[in-house]
Amino acid sequence: NINDALTGSTALALSPAVLAPGASGTATASYIIKQSDLDAGAVSNTATVTGTAPDGGTVSDVSGTAQTNDMPTFTQISSIPSITLVKTAVVSPDGNSVSYNFVFTNTGNITLHNVSLTDTKLGISGRAITATLAPGQSTSVKVLYTATPADKTANLVTNTARADAVAAGGATVSDVSGTAQDNDNPTVIVLFDGEVLNIPTLFTPNGDGRNDRFEIRGLDQYLQNNLIIVNRWGNEVYKQTDYKNDWLGEGLNEGTYYYVLRVKKNTTSNWLTYKGYITLLRTSNQ
Repeated sequence: NINDALTGSTALALSPAVLAPGASGTATASYIIKQSDLDAGAVSNTATVTGTAPDGGTVSDVSGTAQTNDMPTFTQISSIPSITLVKTAVVSPDGNSVSYNFVFTNTGNITLHNVSLTDTKLGISGRAITATLAPGQSTSVKVLYTATPADKTANLVTNTARADAVAAGGATVSDVSGTAQDNDNPTVIVLFDGEVLNIPTLFTPNGDGRNDRFEIRGLDQYLQNNLIIVNRWGNEVYKQTDYKNDWLGEGLNEGTYYYVLRVKKNTTSNWLTYKGYITLLRTSNQ
């Protein structure tokens, strides 16, 4: 009979039970592979066979890979390390910020360690997420991003992140974020509905009927606005609530000025603030 601790076999009967000189017999036992075996990439096992000789004596042998040795039976298991990163986003009602949700999933068959996140746009590099992620397990993290003036001008934010991990055994895995597990599409979010504000950097109030006014295209989509213009010393040279795109730069010299524009979509939304510069020229080659 056979004893095998790994399979839990005790006194496993051999077939046939009696072996003549030179004859062979077999026995079968099953073993369910454990996660630790998958992480190790192999199963190592040894069994012991005992028998009774005609004179009543006992004979035994430790299993081997051949009749001439007692080496453990080593069975390799296919290890498939894999991770996916899904990145979704929700924009705030005022368009000033974006809440990103990152979902990390172990889609392989071995345990992952030292899972980390890198997202250049969000200023994240190798942030530790979790020490261990079992096969099929997911974990998530939320990160709040504040929209920049450039984002607001473009009226959207496009972003991609990356997940990294170390598999049991030392192999490294990574994945570029996608909108679902089966893609690496960038996460694109529109900051607010409606026409994008187009704030010029130059206007030429010289009376020729072209570009005479500081015209902010798309301003009419907002319920309220407030515009302040200052010179390079920070002195206020123009201020208007409910600006109507009618400033001509009256009484000012040519040069560069700086604006602060605040807009509000409706009575319940927060104010959006835009800052930048505007160059005033009386002459133009346009």
